[in-house]
Amino acid sequence: MTDAAREQDRREAPVGRVTVSTMEYWTGRQRYVVETGLELEPPERRGVVASAVCLHLLRRVLDGGTSPA
Repeated sequence: MTDAAREQDRREAPVGRVTVSTMEYWTGRQRYVVETGLELEPPERRGVVASAVCLHLLRRVLDGGTSPA
């Protein structure tokens, strides 16, 4: 694989995505598992996690879903 092809793959790959969403009904806490790219630095990773969770919540509301997952 050439460097240009690797760069193209990296640009097309998702930076972060929610893979698991659960809710603890007793306390009302929500828990998420977010996969991120390994090339991200810790500050970037925190931003991606926050964005992925926010988008996940918005998508759930817009889809009319009430379940946590």
